Amino acid sequence: MDERDCIFCRIVKGELPARKVYEDEDVIGLLDIQPFSRGHVLVIPKKHVVWFHEMSEELTGKVFKAANRISQKMKKAYDVEYIDLFARGMRIPHVHIFLIPTMKGEKNVFDMFVNMFSYVQENLTNPFSDEEMDEIAEKLRNA
Repeated sequence: MDERDCIFCRIVKGELPARKVYEDEDVIGLLDIQPFSRGHVLVIPKKHVVWFHEMSEELTGKVFKAANRISQKMKKAYDVEYIDLFARGMRIPHVHIFLIPTMKGEKNVFDMFVNMFSYVQENLTNPFSDEEMDEIAEKLRNA
């Protein structure tokens, strides 16, 4: 899919409606139309980039700076206990940062998923030996 067919690019161009909560020269923040919680925001670069790891270092900084600003707004607007953040690009192939606030006294579906994910991860056996872990760390350090 190229940017002509991208839902987020069409939102950036003003061709599709969105409930924007933040906008600057390079980034917009908008309410997710299928939210996991009250105030669930998607932070997207205006430039069409599919994956997080394909963004330039400069654009990454701008996206995360906007994510931080939006998070501060969430804290002012609501009784936020914490805010989950993760990067995505699969269902809509345009990188988007999820900001999912958990309000004090409220549960949300994402928290349930993360708790299940944590349980699975905590109960897995590491498939790599200590030597392999050392090799992996060394390879990443030297890349």
